Amino acid sequence: MVAPTRAGDLGGLQLTIEPAKQIFSNHEGLVAKFTFLARSRTKLCLAKDLLSQMQVSISRSGTGKLPLKPLVIQDNSQIFQEPMKVVWLESGESLSLRANLKRYQFDGGEQWTPGEYSVNATFNLCEQTPEPVVTDPGKETPVKASGQGWFMIMI
Repeated sequence: MVAPTRAGDLGGLQLTIEPAKQIFSNHEGLVAKFTFLARSRTKLCLAKDLLSQMQVSISRSGTGKLPLKPLVIQDNSQIFQEPMKVVWLESGESLSLRANLKRYQFDGGEQWTPGEYSVNATFNLCEQTPEPVVTDPGKETPVKASGQGWFMIMI
């Protein structure tokens, strides 16, 4: 297993997590923005579901890290593997993608309840090959977010 790189270690890519807002109601989606900033020319291979390419951890103040159930990803039973979207970022360029964290369910019966939460993630960066079409990400490099995203859920 390859050890995750911290922002700046690899020099190629930095990942930041920013909730869409600081305070959410208990009845709305928990949208977070994941921003990739290239420090050098970097190839991103993106699947349709960004969260499927990340290891996400969610913690609640007073409870600690919450165990997550695996994400349920809809399988359309395609016979062939669909190519990933390839995006090249030049040095200094960034790409932001949004995802709803409420797709995660907690293992052990925990629910999304009012409180303060933090989210951290590690993105699996595909092999930096020149191929324009990618169906297999190759040897992936884990890129750990440079910091946690914080938000609150109110009643």
